[in-house]
Amino acid sequence: MDKYIIYSNDTNAKIEELVARCSTQSVTKFKKLASFIEVQKELDSKQISKSIYNDSEINAYKLLSVQQSIYKDIINNRINTTNILQYLDFLKELLAADKIDAFYKDLSYRFDNKYILPRIENPDNPIAKNRKSDADEIIKQITIVNNGSELLGFK
Repeated sequence: MDKYIIYSNDTNAKIEELVARCSTQSVTKFKKLASFIEVQKELDSKQISKSIYNDSEINAYKLLSVQQSIYKDIINNRINTTNILQYLDFLKELLAADKIDAFYKDLSYRFDNKYILPRIENPDNPIAKNRKSDADEIIKQITIVNNGSELLGFK
């Protein structure tokens, strides 16, 4: 059943009803697979939501996948400000809900400050020149993530 769900991306109501009759372990696994498929669809569409999951592995997968996409853009001299801002919104949700392990917090801090921030702050970057408001918003959001904000629920 797992392989069918993974290969078909099929989590329709009939399959969910069938799985509901199975063991608790099977239901949990189905929910994890459904979440994985949902993340895959977001990544494919390049529309990253702020949605976080109860499963820390799914959250880590989504976080690393989005970071990988942004990194790929950066090394190809492309900066998708919308994608970066969606990533930062997702990261803020993860941090506020404390749904991410310390390792991924440290990794995100390094990623944001080593890869995103230098590109955005580079005065030769077309974003910094032509879309200053976008660049300023990204810098502001990275500062919030770095320092936390009690107003946003960071602990």
